[in-house]
Amino acid sequence: MTTITHRDLWYALVLSAVFVGVLIFLWGCYTLVIEPWQRRRKVSQRLSETSEAYVRRIQILKSRFEEKAPLTIVVSRFLLGKDRLAKFEKMLMQADIYYNPAIILQIILALILGGFFLGAFFLRSVLLGLVFAFFFGITPFLYFMKRKKQKTMAVERQMPDAMELLARSLRAGHTLPSAVELLGEELEHPLGTEFRIANEEQRFGIPIQDSLMSMIKRIDSQDLRYFVTAVLIQQESGGNLAEVLENISHVIRGRLNMKAKIRALTAEGRMSAVGLTVLPVVAFLLLIIFRYSYQHVMLTHPLGQKLTFAAIVLLVIGALFMRQIINNVEV
Repeated sequence: MTTITHRDLWYALVLSAVFVGVLIFLWGCYTLVIEPWQRRRKVSQRLSETSEAYVRRIQILKSRFEEKAPLTIVVSRFLLGKDRLAKFEKMLMQADIYYNPAIILQIILALILGGFFLGAFFLRSVLLGLVFAFFFGITPFLYFMKRKKQKTMAVERQMPDAMELLARSLRAGHTLPSAVELLGEELEHPLGTEFRIANEEQRFGIPIQDSLMSMIKRIDSQDLRYFVTAVLIQQESGGNLAEVLENISHVIRGRLNMKAKIRALTAEGRMSAVGLTVLPVVAFLLLIIFRYSYQHVMLTHPLGQKLTFAAIVLLVIGALFMRQIINNVEV
């Protein structure tokens, strides 16, 4: 039987004190040095991203007021028409992509030509070249639609807080233009950036009603349309705009809660749709990589190429049908 001496107790106490001291030292270093550094880095990164995005948006805004348009814009207007180019630019803005639409069109054209050359010259099949050209050409538009949906959802999540902040600003005595400027300073991207653009348009001399209408074109959100409609009606007929904005905030919160419940109920259907769309493509690619001798007939034989093309078309049609069904359920 071993006995514990006073020396062993002191030794254990010293080790415990050293261990606790090291923990306190590390905690102090993290609290006083690392955590403030991480916080400053996140703030500076957010400010730099916001400022870069703001500068790009303001450059697009200023280009609308310039008399001379770039050569790429002139050529695109001649080839596509002014209305189609305006619709394309509207889609880019709703997708939170503030770049020259002519440059985006050039990139899409390069992708289409690259896909066609990949199938026609490397795989020696004009049909596969058309398939790759279609796939490479439609991929940017699918990306734009995804970005558009993400921006709309982000704006709708910010709308209740924005309406409450705007209502409090109006009750505090701010005018509507100054309240819009305050929203641009206080809110984060993307809604805060859009309000800053609206404030910049007012500095160009555009009325607040027209700047808010321009915001509707940049954001595909029904909730934002409710807000703009309320402001336009109040400007024409008068009334308590702060109370109307508070009611709109309550309605938007209720709609967001309902949408969250519906998305939870349709999660299984959305995952099934993704699986049914992705698994055939993954299986086809794996067979090409590991069993090319088994799959090369579908790429080289004329009948196999036609069947591959038909399979891709049917897969795309099925994905669109499943997407439409899920969207109808969510609406």
